[in-house]
Amino acid sequence: MKQHKLPTLVQQCRKELMSQGINVVGQFDSVSRKDWPTFSSVPLDQDTVKAFIGIKLFNDPIKLQYPVTLFMLPLPRQYFHQVWASSYISFMAALFILYSSHNIVAGIVVALFGVAVSAVRRKLICDKHYTQGISTPNEIVISENSLVIPRVYFEDKQVRQIEKSAIKSINIVWNWYKAGDGDGTWRQYRRPFVFRVNIDVSNGESITLAGQTFDSNKFVIALSQLVYSATLTQIPKIAAVWRFYILIPMAIALLGMTGFGLFSLYIRYLV
Repeated sequence: MKQHKLPTLVQQCRKELMSQGINVVGQFDSVSRKDWPTFSSVPLDQDTVKAFIGIKLFNDPIKLQYPVTLFMLPLPRQYFHQVWASSYISFMAALFILYSSHNIVAGIVVALFGVAVSAVRRKLICDKHYTQGISTPNEIVISENSLVIPRVYFEDKQVRQIEKSAIKSINIVWNWYKAGDGDGTWRQYRRPFVFRVNIDVSNGESITLAGQTFDSNKFVIALSQLVYSATLTQIPKIAAVWRFYILIPMAIALLGMTGFGLFSLYIRYLV
């Protein structure tokens, strides 16, 4: 490529990246290059939020109300064994079925049924614990002048209405959620996963909103569009770590049951 055409190509590349919502800073060379620093904090503005969330979603209408998913709120400790009791029983029953009849399919069905019952019990208990029979809107509401946080986030069960002027700082803690390896049919994609939104108020109160309990990605867009002062802090923590708590035990269980089945066939027909 001719040297005099390089600046033109760089400018075209810069325009293309900006059209996709990527904030380009510095020059495209090995000496002067400034990327969005990994695992650090950047101020939330229109450029960084486009790179964070994507320009297509950024151009959607601003969402002002965010219903809270009670099922995703922390399970009170006193209910832990009550929720998972059905899973304990189903896993023991599945092991008994495998030992007595070597029926792998029946064992898996029984184990999954227990997990499903636990999920339903968790939802019912969370709904009852966090609402306590009081019918109030469980949603976060944002406007140009204030932020309303519902009672379910607080131990005293009182709604907080925070004026924008009273907010000292908002810190959005996040990392990329990745899936796929980029080869074959499993095309790699990534999207931001918000772990928590930390809000510090001038009266000394600190409020933490778990990102999985509401539509936190669109909430970040609203913060930017309504000109709230905030920062994006990327951390190396694995996003949606619950996948590993579910997938890894399932993989181990399937391998174990498969090995046990093959061993049973060997004992029955080859010995």
